[in-house]
Amino acid sequence: MENVYLCDEAINILKDFDKYQTIAVEEMEKYPEEYINQLYEYKFINYHLEFGRSAFSDHITDYYITSLGSGYLDFYLRQENRYKHLQEIAESAKKQAASAESSAESARAQAAIAKENANSAKKDAAFSKVVSIIAIFISIAAIVIPLIF
Repeated sequence: MENVYLCDEAINILKDFDKYQTIAVEEMEKYPEEYINQLYEYKFINYHLEFGRSAFSDHITDYYITSLGSGYLDFYLRQENRYKHLQEIAESAKKQAASAESSAESARAQAAIAKENANSAKKDAAFSKVVSIIAIFISIAAIVIPLIF
């Protein structure tokens, strides 16, 4: 069988057939004829024919889904579920990526703060060295000056 693509309306009609198994002729009027003809053409649905006393008195009693129609619908529904599952996986991956991006941005901000703190500590350490050296000179001067005078 060639590739068959049905529109959503035709799929919904096929779902109704699958749900009810048979649909009376009177009920068929609620479905667009073009979709019914398409389903019949693909042999997804068929009809029961009641034979009258003459060839002109034969009439259709109801329509039913064929095994081909049930198989197509089953395949379609499995593909639809697979597609939905893949969409859920993709959504989850997007959320995880957004969360990872947020975490990475937070880590970059913390790294920048740590770098600023390290630079500040470096400056404080350099200032402390200078103060210590000055204090040593003052201490030496305090010892040497009384000895000289």
